[in-house]
Amino acid sequence: MSLGNAQRLGLAKALLHRPELLVLDEPANGLDPAGVAEIRDLLHELSQEHGVSVVLSSHILTEVARLATRIGVIHCGRLVRELDAHVRRRLSVSARDRAAAERALEGAGFRPSRRSRTT
Repeated sequence: MSLGNAQRLGLAKALLHRPELLVLDEPANGLDPAGVAEIRDLLHELSQEHGVSVVLSSHILTEVARLATRIGVIHCGRLVRELDAHVRRRLSVSARDRAAAERALEGAGFRPSRRSRTT
């Protein structure tokens, strides 16, 4: 059995008894990009639609940031820093009409900030 299939099987076994708390260590390890997306969607659905609390351990911070509502750094068994208050997601947008782009972003609930273009 491939590592990716072993990961899927392990997750399926963990879900058999419909847990309220799911603790996972590197659940995307060994999966192809489509498998990573499937696992991400499944974990999001479990959390949002079924009320399952998911504790996820991973060194792939981009993947963690896509899923987590709270992020913490644990070192030697101790929580040394919680990152949820320190993490800001950013999107860089370029537009011919900056003022119109800013109005559109503000209308969608975002707080745009102007940065000079570095090319």
